[in-house]
Order: sequence, then C-alpha cells, then structure tokens
Amino acid sequence: MSFKIKTKYCYFCVLFVLVTFNINAQNFGRGQRGVAQPPVANTVSVSLKDVHEEVIKIIPICVTEFKLDDFEKEILKNFLTNKFESENAILLNESIKGADRRKELDRLDKEFYENLLAILTTDEIESFKIMDFEQLEKDKKKKKKKKRKKSKS
Repeated sequence: MSFKIKTKYCYFCVLFVLVTFNINAQNFGRGQRGVAQPPVANTVSVSLKDVHEEVIKIIPICVTEFKLDDFEKEILKNFLTNKFESENAILLNESIKGADRRKELDRLDKEFYENLLAILTTDEIESFKIMDFEQLEKDKKKKKKKKRKKSKS
C-alpha cells in the first residue's frame, strides 16, 4: 500500500511540475517576448523630389485649372521651385528629426500658400491643396495605354 501512495505522490508531483511549466510558458500579462511592436504608420510620407520634374508635372495642370497667364505661370513656377528645393534641404538636413522635421515642412507649406495669395484667390488655393497631382499623372498614363490598345485593334 505504501508503494501505491508513493506512485500517486510521484504522479502528482510530475503533474504539478508540468502544469507550472505550462503556466510560465504562457507569459500572462507580459506580452510576447522577442516580437517587435508594429511600426507606427506615418500619416504623410515625404521623400526627396526632383524639383524640375515636379514643377513640369504641376504647372500645366494649374495653368488649365486656374487659367493662369504667362506672368502668373512664371511666378507659380518660382514658388514651386523654391518650395521643393526647401523641402529637399529640410529632408537632407540630418540634424532635424521626427516632429521637428514635420513642423518645418508644415511651416514651409503655410509659407507657400501665403505666397500663392499673390496670384490665386483663397478658393483656388483650397482647390490647389486638395488636388492630387500623382493621381492625375496616373490617369494620363491610363488614357495613353487605352489609346495604344485602340490603335492596335
């Protein structure tokens, strides 16, 4: 009889140890170890831009949308060139990080829109702000592809 008690005691000890190890393996309340937190998504990503290419892309759209004459076109071209060059300078400056960089870019945008008041009305500036020049460029490329397909048929 004492042998049965010893085996039951031994089974109980083994079961207790296994349960204890299983509970420790769950990491309750401590999160997962070795798993990195997901990166915080940037709401607006700004990268270095080719100034000349960007200006060439934006100017024709603005001329047709806002009916600008040659003088206003040149002024807008200068404003855009200065804006993109300043953005690139801020992005290349490695001493400015994170929130400070975002503040500088916001200040630059605000200054750019104040300068635009010289040639555009406030309503036109608001419509300029919501224009998506990247999407307009993609639409042009799609139209060209459709024309090519039609001409091949």
